[in-house]
Amino acid sequence: MNSRFNFTRPDLDAAVEHACWVAARQAQGHWLLLKAMSNCANGLTSADAIYLQNDSQRLAADARSGLRDWLRSEYHIFYSVNGFREQRALKECVVPGRLAQVDADGVVLPPPGPQPTRIVRTSPGNHQFLYELDRFPESHQLESISRYLTRLVGGDRGGHQLAKLLRLPGTINWKLEYSPNPLVTVVPYGG
Repeated sequence: MNSRFNFTRPDLDAAVEHACWVAARQAQGHWLLLKAMSNCANGLTSADAIYLQNDSQRLAADARSGLRDWLRSEYHIFYSVNGFREQRALKECVVPGRLAQVDADGVVLPPPGPQPTRIVRTSPGNHQFLYELDRFPESHQLESISRYLTRLVGGDRGGHQLAKLLRLPGTINWKLEYSPNPLVTVVPYGG
């Protein structure tokens, strides 16, 4: 189906809420990354990125302002679970937070093991699982926790990387195989 006939609408409030929820679980005083990607012949290419101070009083307003224009375009919009100490989306710049993550495409709900704190549905049958931890582990420990949870639930093997980008709730998943293109949503607790 051509996107101009797509009746799915983005949800700016949900996108801002999730960005703020994630930022509150990052080590404070660092950068929250939101990234827009566009379709190209070889997959996705970077269109734009914004880095927001995750402890700013203006975080919600700045996220809303940055996301508003992106949501009017057919951008794939991603975020990073972890904050960055500088404006570079590289593993060596990650400052871990209190969220372990699993890219859980094809995993049946409820997943085995501990119940995720937040489940995000990115498309039919595909999810992100976010697990809130009670402390800020070292980078290698956080990646190990995410790797363990990924194996436990049968998630995507590369989905535990510290600088992994995940689809932002409230945005549209613009993959060609979907008709209509699904809204990325937070699943109510309990599946």
